[in-house]
Amino acid sequence: MEQLECGKAHTVIVVSDSQQSKRIYAFGHQDGLSTESSTHVPTLVTINKLGETNADLKFIHVRYNTSIAVDRLGRIFMWGENTSSLKMRKPKLFYVFPSRSIEIKQLVLGRRHGLIRTNEPFGAIYGWGDGTYGELGVTEGLPFEKPQRLPHFEAVEVVSVAAGSRHSLVLDSNGQIYAMGDNSED
Repeated sequence: MEQLECGKAHTVIVVSDSQQSKRIYAFGHQDGLSTESSTHVPTLVTINKLGETNADLKFIHVRYNTSIAVDRLGRIFMWGENTSSLKMRKPKLFYVFPSRSIEIKQLVLGRRHGLIRTNEPFGAIYGWGDGTYGELGVTEGLPFEKPQRLPHFEAVEVVSVAAGSRHSLVLDSNGQIYAMGDNSED
């Protein structure tokens, strides 16, 4: 087993073999799965654009009822619930960075938002989702349907990001923590 992630009521695992082939399996409540019903038996998740071996799969991330897979080409695939609570039974291509030089270093999810940390200078942060509680650090133009660069962090050397239900945290290279949103839940 290469990776294990748990959501609110579902689990996603990545299993790899000696030939660099990777398989994604999911089980649990149907809201976070790519199936029509809940299952306690690990079920193969197929992401057509990753090919039969999923060799380009970089990592997965799971939170609440959402599952995400990121590949080495910078493509983000999503299934389960999106940030508008719409159900996606099959993994769909959610976003691709316009430049191949942008590498996704970290991706985290809150209940209705997500953050991405990249390899760009100063560890640029992108966010998407609802933003109602200030969890994206901006107040205009919300919601963001697709990742948008968050301007507050353009001069900050970001080393890590985290997300709770309705809040986000950003850690800089000096050990300073930036908090955004409402942390009254999760």
